[in-house]
Amino acid sequence: MNTQEWKLRMAVLWIIMFLSLLSLLVFNLLDIVLSESVRDEKLGQGDLVWVSVVFLFEIIMVWLSLVLKPSISRWPGFVLIALCLISIISSLYESLTSLTWWAIILHIWALAASILIIWNGIKIPKKLEG
Repeated sequence: MNTQEWKLRMAVLWIIMFLSLLSLLVFNLLDIVLSESVRDEKLGQGDLVWVSVVFLFEIIMVWLSLVLKPSISRWPGFVLIALCLISIISSLYESLTSLTWWAIILHIWALAASILIIWNGIKIPKKLEG
């Protein structure tokens, strides 16, 4: 695998991660709008700030994965993935207790993308590290 192929693979994984979290947000908003308990469910400013920051950093990681050396771009990715995994796992636990199958499936996609980003970050071939 050459450097460009590795960078492209990482960028695509970050795009998949972004789209999976975006779809979770859209489905959660639709669920709130379509449910009878709209007044009980409120997205606070903190929730919206968290979502916007995560989306911003995922798009930045797409760019960093394409521009920086693999040995450098993987470290910010590890930090962001750790934050995303905490959010995904806590949200998945919430989905498991309420049994919303669409949320469980989307969380599994986000977890799979996270694991692949970590695995590809760890498994950089030696010739790409320089």
